[in-house]
Amino acid sequence: MIKKKTMNYNEARDYAYASILTPRLGHQEYSPVAFIFVGLMGTAKSAMLKEVADILVAKHGYLKSSFDLSVSNSASVAGPTVDKESGQWVEVPNKQTKVSNTNCYGVEGSKPVIVCREEVGKADLPFIRAFARESYDKMAGSTQYPENSAFLGTSNLASEELGDAIPKNLRNRVCIIEVSADADVSLQYAISMKWESELIATMSFVKDELFASPSDYELGGKFSHLDIEKNPYKSTQAQAEQEATMRSLEQANHELRTYKAQTLIDDVPNPVYQDLHLMEVALYGSVGSHFTEQLVQTIRHGKDMVSLDDIRKDPETAKVSTGNLITHHIIIMQMLNNTQTPDDAYAFLRYSKRLHDSATALFVSYINDRHGTSTASAWYTGGPCATLWRELVEKFITCIPTK
Repeated sequence: MIKKKTMNYNEARDYAYASILTPRLGHQEYSPVAFIFVGLMGTAKSAMLKEVADILVAKHGYLKSSFDLSVSNSASVAGPTVDKESGQWVEVPNKQTKVSNTNCYGVEGSKPVIVCREEVGKADLPFIRAFARESYDKMAGSTQYPENSAFLGTSNLASEELGDAIPKNLRNRVCIIEVSADADVSLQYAISMKWESELIATMSFVKDELFASPSDYELGGKFSHLDIEKNPYKSTQAQAEQEATMRSLEQANHELRTYKAQTLIDDVPNPVYQDLHLMEVALYGSVGSHFTEQLVQTIRHGKDMVSLDDIRKDPETAKVSTGNLITHHIIIMQMLNNTQTPDDAYAFLRYSKRLHDSATALFVSYINDRHGTSTASAWYTGGPCATLWRELVEKFITCIPTK
């Protein structure tokens, strides 16, 4: 039984990069495989292609040929025109394919091309045929791409009902890899980009459901024993409204910052400042109802928090919330995003020890009230709910510079 059916962002990027470079590193018997990376909206497929291409251009002298096939059609100027019958680029050699009489196979000094074609599944049939010819025959029209050229494409999943369809003749010519959102990678990205603490805390609380892929619920998947319809982020009902993806969560981060901004707009105070009801409507329009409810709850719980300045002044006496774990998450995220000096790191580490002790008591008390002492102990020492908070603490500790 296949145990792994998807790659996360980092895995897909590294795999494509290694596959492309293998022939150039003493393994001429290998030919770069053409890939199409498929996945749900917001799984950073396009960003991954751009990152791979940019590295190849900067470090290995590749030329980049990139355009979106969903906006290329027979009457379009967004991409090279294509002959409907043959599926060949009409304008070859041309600037967009980076193929020319002086840059093609067999010409000394030619530079390999990294070919990036986005939204392959939404393309008109002539453009799909053209990409099939590019990726399998390494041809742009009647001209062959330079040696070691590589071919990458993206597409959404057919199950999303966005009109994506990759015909069998193309599927047979490429390697199709599903890219899924990875909870840890996504959280690390949000932390590195200094997203708002309440947003990151909410993401961490619901990460298993939020970042699950439909394939996780198939036979052999990590959630195959569960019903996807009970996942409030992946159910049929959830698909009918705005979805919480990394792309829409970035929008939610902007809405949260607008809510917090004490600025003057046209010489009057920001009308949205601290108006939770207005922000709730905006969040619903970005990430849907369930994540909005979770985030608003986090914001309300986070009102009673210690300031970072108090922690910096005296981490041993700064107050520690004993009310709920959401507050602990928010404080941890704030410390992660604001560790600027060794003194900060030292103070925050000492304070995090007190947070850990408080969280231990909260976990045991919460579970004991509902399931008994033995269950509480098991959940805290090894259960999935208990380890969530400890994972955050461990990530925080690894971010602390040496004093």
